[in-house]
Amino acid sequence: MAHSFYDLFGILSGMNIKNHSDFKLLDRKVVEAYCAMPEKKRFFRGIIHWLGFSSAQIPFEVPERQHGVTAWSRFKLFKFSFTALTSFSTAPLQIITFLGVLCFIISFIIGSLALYHKYMGSAVSGFTTVILLILIIGSLLMIALGVIGIYIAHIYDEVKRRPDYLIDWKRSHLNNGKNKKYFI
Repeated sequence: MAHSFYDLFGILSGMNIKNHSDFKLLDRKVVEAYCAMPEKKRFFRGIIHWLGFSSAQIPFEVPERQHGVTAWSRFKLFKFSFTALTSFSTAPLQIITFLGVLCFIISFIIGSLALYHKYMGSAVSGFTTVILLILIIGSLLMIALGVIGIYIAHIYDEVKRRPDYLIDWKRSHLNNGKNKKYFI
């Protein structure tokens, strides 16, 4: 399941966090940038990777648990993975638009077949009208929901208030030569 999550996360977010863990040795600059993030629901691995600081990995084999049981149930892990995916990707909202267009194309094909059968006299009375209405209205509703989803995705990105980039100034003329760090 973890491999599937990392593959899906990579596809939807464009970030590869395979073989990353929550156990990290972080430089003070990284900690300050992380603490400056205004988000409340944080996916630690994703945010640290998103910050873009250089990193190194030390590979290790995770041993079997010796004592006790994990506090993470499958439901908690699923909820955590959903939070992680939605924190770094708006693709699920945009998928609805794609599905709406796909349904519209399929409804056009099925509607054409239903109209053909109606004019050939082999359709059940009223069936063609009902099928056309359900398929076309359903697909248009999905497209409309997808467009609303795209707007919500833009709002969501703005509400997170993640900075577009990080700037680290040391000994700049703006702070009179004092060794201060500013993150924007």
